[in-house]
Amino acid sequence: MLKNGRTPDAVGLRQGRLSPLPPTPNAVSSQTEDEQRHVAPLAFTGDRQETHQALRQAITGYPGKVKIVTDTPAYIHCVFSSATFGFRDDVEFLLDDTSHVVHFRSASRLGYSDLGVNRRRYAALAALYRRPPRQ
Repeated sequence: MLKNGRTPDAVGLRQGRLSPLPPTPNAVSSQTEDEQRHVAPLAFTGDRQETHQALRQAITGYPGKVKIVTDTPAYIHCVFSSATFGFRDDVEFLLDDTSHVVHFRSASRLGYSDLGVNRRRYAALAALYRRPPRQ
């Protein structure tokens, strides 16, 4: 269980990009060339500050246990835990001011297959992100 509890070395930025995906199929990213594990980046909702706020609302609006580990104006790293077994997945957002998109990476800490969990999480977070802001 120790491996599930510690943040993997692959989390974080590498030369201004999200880390490459692991060789296992239990991850998705908007910055991978692997078509099977690619997801679309999210368009900015306004300026960087508005986009950042919309991301935080999507993260906190997602059902289940989530902890925001790192939160800077250009990067957010959070950990989602499964309800049943407490498996942890690292989710990262990189706000790209040049392209006006948010890059996304979600990777399971343990196991080989995630049975589509990371892709479904991306879809749910993207839908929450696109919703009008809460007042």
